Amino acid sequence: MLQSVVVQRRTWGWVVSTGLVLTGCFYIEPINRRPQSSAPERICDPPAPDDLCTLDHLHAGDRVRLKAVFNDEDGDETNGTAHWKVTPCGRALTECDGGDDRLFDAEGQVIEFTIRPTLRQTPGPVRCVVIAFDVYDERGASSSGELQKPVIQDGAETAPSTCFESTDTALDHQGAAP
Repeated sequence: MLQSVVVQRRTWGWVVSTGLVLTGCFYIEPINRRPQSSAPERICDPPAPDDLCTLDHLHAGDRVRLKAVFNDEDGDETNGTAHWKVTPCGRALTECDGGDDRLFDAEGQVIEFTIRPTLRQTPGPVRCVVIAFDVYDERGASSSGELQKPVIQDGAETAPSTCFESTDTALDHQGAAP
């Protein structure tokens, strides 16, 4: 009889232990995949015939409207959000207007900003615009992207091929080199 009680306790202990372990092995909710972000789309008013309306054709004084572009395989893109930080820079990453002097720093599917001709924190013209964006789906998964776009200077027909003279391309979200 005593042996029977010991076997029953061991059996119940094994059943309870197995049940606890197995409940941790099964995930009932669907796994939320990160949205896939793409380069933002520039939205333009009807352009003049000689005005190219692309992200590769930016001038000081331009009013720029951008739309977040991303694909959420397990959700609805219209329910997602985007957070943008648009930073004007000079010839190097150490010559960027961060903080309150950014061109834009907020959320929105579509944003608008104007490229000013000169920097505020360091002397000189705006030669590059760094566009950093984070996209979030309705369940909180996110992905990020960053573009560095040269600004065409007065009198020039095309933008330089790169933004910065140095090879350092990492920009933190404060608008300055790490």
